[in-house]
Amino acid sequence: MPLAGYCLYFSGYAWYHYIRFDPDYVSASIRDTRYHFLLFALHVNLGGVAVATAWMQVWQWLRNNHPKVHRITGRFYFFLGVFPAGLLAIPNAMLSFSRVAGFALFVLALLWLGSGVAGLRATLQHRYEDHHRWMVRNIAMTTAIVSMRVINEPIEWFMRTFMPDSPPLSPLEVYGAAAWTAIITHLLVAEWFVLRPRHHRRSGGRPPQRPAHATANA
Repeated sequence: MPLAGYCLYFSGYAWYHYIRFDPDYVSASIRDTRYHFLLFALHVNLGGVAVATAWMQVWQWLRNNHPKVHRITGRFYFFLGVFPAGLLAIPNAMLSFSRVAGFALFVLALLWLGSGVAGLRATLQHRYEDHHRWMVRNIAMTTAIVSMRVINEPIEWFMRTFMPDSPPLSPLEVYGAAAWTAIITHLLVAEWFVLRPRHHRRSGGRPPQRPAHATANA
């Protein structure tokens, strides 16, 4: 539920600012070209679909008790969220004013798309354990973009408090530092979750139900 609130709040905030495709409501740094704004607004709105449905993809209770809902929301998550938003993230990263942030967002887009393709391919091949592992990684990349916004101010506070003699960072430099911090942190947490012992991963809930043909294939 905390993950659900985290995702729904951010997606609602993003849609509130970008669903109207009105440049006056844009808070990000956009180049003075119409196509950059359209690319960015489309990316944010489609990314909002991915973020809004991300928590449902790793909710074990929903997957076990309402598999049809899990599958339907998964299609929305992939085909109206991750894949179109991830592809749009690449030109937006290249148009970023900050090279550090732009490269971080480019890497994030590749990781996001790659883990999404791997997760979808695994479920189509009935490799459900692999699907779950790749989805944990993919959700980590989906929510990394949320954490970038959250840790901007703590990074500024850290610099002012513990490095007062250093030159102050510009907003773009702070955003670049936040981007890399979020990506690396989310990757480490996802890998810890995926690699921890099986009995810890499944504690607190019954094991996922696997179709008979999936067990036979395994």
